[in-house]
Amino acid sequence: GKIAMKISGFWELTDTYAQYGRDVNWAVAPPPMPAAEVAKGRTTLSWNGGWCYAIPSTAKNKTGAWELIKFLSSKRANEILCESQKLTTESQGRVFVPTQNSSRVINEWLFDKYILHNPRIDPKVAAGVKVFNDLLPDARFRPVTPVGQLLWNQHIEATDNATYHKLSAQESLDRSTMIVQRELDKVLAPARGRPLGWTFFFWSYGVLLVVVIVIVYAWDTNVKFRAILRRLVPFGRASLPASQTPSGSAGASPSPVAEVAAIEGVHSSYFRSQWRGGWLCASPWIIGFIVFTGGPILFSIIISFCDYDILNPARLIGFENYTWMFTKDPLFWKSLQNTIFMIIGVPLGMIASLGIAMLLCLKIRGVAVWRTFFYLPAIVPAVASSILWIWIFNPKAGLLNSLLASVGIAGPNWLQSEHTSKWSLILMGLWGAGGGMIIWIAGLKGISESYYEAASLDGANKWQQFRHVTIPLLSPYIFFNGIMGLIGTFQIFTQAFIMTQGGPVNSTMFYAYHLFNNAFRYLQMGYAAAMAWFLFLIVFGLTMIQMRVSERWVHYEEG
Repeated sequence: GKIAMKISGFWELTDTYAQYGRDVNWAVAPPPMPAAEVAKGRTTLSWNGGWCYAIPSTAKNKTGAWELIKFLSSKRANEILCESQKLTTESQGRVFVPTQNSSRVINEWLFDKYILHNPRIDPKVAAGVKVFNDLLPDARFRPVTPVGQLLWNQHIEATDNATYHKLSAQESLDRSTMIVQRELDKVLAPARGRPLGWTFFFWSYGVLLVVVIVIVYAWDTNVKFRAILRRLVPFGRASLPASQTPSGSAGASPSPVAEVAAIEGVHSSYFRSQWRGGWLCASPWIIGFIVFTGGPILFSIIISFCDYDILNPARLIGFENYTWMFTKDPLFWKSLQNTIFMIIGVPLGMIASLGIAMLLCLKIRGVAVWRTFFYLPAIVPAVASSILWIWIFNPKAGLLNSLLASVGIAGPNWLQSEHTSKWSLILMGLWGAGGGMIIWIAGLKGISESYYEAASLDGANKWQQFRHVTIPLLSPYIFFNGIMGLIGTFQIFTQAFIMTQGGPVNSTMFYAYHLFNNAFRYLQMGYAAAMAWFLFLIVFGLTMIQMRVSERWVHYEEG
């Protein structure tokens, strides 16, 4: 008793309804228009796309290429192609429906020969093909625009907002129209900012390399410079026993310069013989870093202050990218919020992997085989595992909901619901807990049995031994897994890219995925670079906080 309407294309008719729609009550109709516009005599509009033949400008025989194209576009060539496709399709037990052609004459011939007088064709399919063919004369070509991908994504977002009742259909369309028009206006506006050429970049990089070389040279050859730099940036100076103080008397407080000289001795030539082997061995990494890493890092810093779309020279616009990011980008805070939510999976994954590791440290037969089984999910390619979990999370025929239904529980929509989509990805992450298991096993194997024997003699039960012996001695591993898990969470991308495309309703639009869209789909490289450096500051800041807090709770055995 319900009606669903879907805007789609001819391919839906040939690939889906012609094959599987015989028992479905369906029909094809032109896109709806307001009644007032129809009363004015306006015809229904649609748009189309497709592909075309092209002759490269460097082709050696353009005349021959043109003759080939004319033949491939002819009725004879289409007949050869259709007969071949018809034999293939019918040999598979499917119904053959030819695709649309840009020529009205060939389209009518295809309809008469393969559809109108074919008893295997459902009349609803024939009627649908007729509607699509009648729409072609009034169809518009989708314009080639720099914001074409954004336009496509906003169609999806507008549909989601209306479908999930976040906004009314009109509000959703108006909001997406505003976003696309704003980007289009920015692209079509006159160039802004001072252009920066590659000369500026190479000069900047050269100056930076010279500064770094001078600092390294001064660090190795000048004791006073090293002492001053250590005072400005506390790397942590080694302390000397009282008997070894430079003044020769206990309790004396040496100056930083005297302390460094006492520890490291008087410097000799920077290019001393014992350095030659080190420079030679390190040169592949140093050259590789300068050419392939250092340059791109500096380039990303520079373009984060530029308007840069790859196609045109970068133009300096100051802090506009950062201003846009914090005040005008509607998805920036949403993507950051989604990413922060996924941090919940870090402690859950650590608990799961530690539990598995403790079980696999038991002295049982075949434990090595069990370790292999638990570790296998961690080495499955991300794309393969994502496709597997798409099937597992299928709300109708998926394994997970089938298992829940067997015990009388109605499973959720998982990836298709904004309320469970992120939890679904967290659950998927627990499947790969075997990767962290290896580190936990190494830590558990490093704990001496004598600690547990002493605790047992003092009357500690298993839980008390775990709490007061295992956890403190595993704290360095907890610290490491926590930092790596946090960094990995802020870089989550693959699952959203393959499984959800950021939906539904942007509930899985993570920071890295939003950055990817701006860089490689919208070609807003300057803005994407600004997002990347803000992400770096977040990860760096959180890591530094964990490093500082770790001094209170991370315990090393030798300490």
